[in-house]
Order: sequence, then structure tokens, then C-alpha cells
Amino acid sequence: GDSELMVGKVLGDDGHGDEGWLLNGINWALEKGADIISLSIEGPYDPASAALPQYEAAGTKALAAGRLIVAAAGNYSIRPLLTKPVASPACANSIMSVGAIGADDRVAPFSCASSPGGAVDLSAPGVSIESSFPNPRIRKVDSGTSMAAPLVAGIAALHMEAEPGLR
Repeated sequence: GDSELMVGKVLGDDGHGDEGWLLNGINWALEKGADIISLSIEGPYDPASAALPQYEAAGTKALAAGRLIVAAAGNYSIRPLLTKPVASPACANSIMSVGAIGADDRVAPFSCASSPGGAVDLSAPGVSIESSFPNPRIRKVDSGTSMAAPLVAGIAALHMEAEPGLR
């Protein structure tokens, strides 16, 4: 099938940014007609924070148009000692939150957990995943829910292509 990638940079070269930059990137992708938005990014852990209403609005807008926003659940847990709740923006109910599992099909020690503030909707491989990386390395093996979320986005794209009516 025909797939088209739209790549939006929402962080500075130092890997940092703010919620407004991410929201602008999500809205840009929706305006450009993206069917799936994959977010390998999570905000800082804050046990008192809920999903920003703007994330819920973007996710709801996407779902209403038959589109999907997929986001990394976060890497703040230290299992089995401590589990942390899903980070923003994945904690928004209208955004699909993806946790990480290892080769043993067990939840990765770092993967955030469901809580009243937001659920892990599903998990995918996220431990020791080979991925692209900025020069000069080109490739790197890494672990995190940011490795798992794009796998889910890719599977969603295959389903959308195979069964357009399943939006």
C-alpha cells in the first residue's frame, strides 16, 4: 500500500521542550491529515498531574475523524519496588497509551502502570530494540516505552490499510 510519513520535530536539539510545542505538533499533524500520530515522548512525572484538557481534545478530535494518537506510557517505574502511573500525554483517555514488554513477554521494569489518572491500553516489545539514531551512530539498541509505541502505530497503520472500515 501507499504510506506517507510526516515527521514533526517538537523538541529542541537538546531533547527538551514544553507542552505547547508538543500540542502544536499534534495539531499540525491532524491539520495535515495524519491518520496515526506516534508520540515517543513523555512529560515529566508528576503524581498530581492529570492529562491536559488540550491532549484530551486532540485525542477526541482524532478519534472522531477515524484517526489515532499513540503515545509512550513512560519509563518512570522501578519494578518490582515501585510502579509509577502513566505519564502525560499518554494518560489522556483519548490517546492510546503503550507500555513496554521484554522478550519474556513480561512488563519491562521501567514501564509505567495504569492508575486512576490513566490506563496502559496495551503493551508491545520495548526492551533491546534496534532503532535509528542521530549521526554518527546511525543505529542504536535502546529500551523504553518510546520503542514500543511506534510498533503499535505501525500495526495500526497496517490494520487501517487492510480494513479501512475499521476506523
